[in-house]
Amino acid sequence: MVMLVVLCVCVCLGVDNNIGANGAKWLGQALKVNRGLCELNLDVNYALNAGTRFLALGLQKNRTLKVLSLSINQIDDQGVMWLARALKNDFTLSKLFLEANKIGLAGLREFLEIVPSGDKTKKLSLLYNKSIPPNAMEVLGIMKNRANIDF
Repeated sequence: MVMLVVLCVCVCLGVDNNIGANGAKWLGQALKVNRGLCELNLDVNYALNAGTRFLALGLQKNRTLKVLSLSINQIDDQGVMWLARALKNDFTLSKLFLEANKIGLAGLREFLEIVPSGDKTKKLSLLYNKSIPPNAMEVLGIMKNRANIDF
């Protein structure tokens, strides 16, 4: 309960304590009721796909978060799919960092198919995901300027 109160008044929160999927579950619950958190940095927390799913459920109800960083969390194509579904109708999030995870070409394709090209997520960073080739957009037949994507 204390965590929910803190998240309601905080503007920026960075958590780097290896919270794992269980910690991500609690943060996902808090995101559902959050009214003030604008930036959440969960780099190097090993949230895995299970934690990403909980965060995605929270994002579906959240309308204040503008920046989300989930770099180095061992997220793969399944986790990206959950995030994409959560962001499908999100008009608030402008930056999503998924660097150094296990995301592949299939995950990128899924994300780009689900999240419309209206640039709701203005910046998507997939740097250091070794499974995404440098010519991924070309392979997928998608213009790189479709969204601001780094990989």
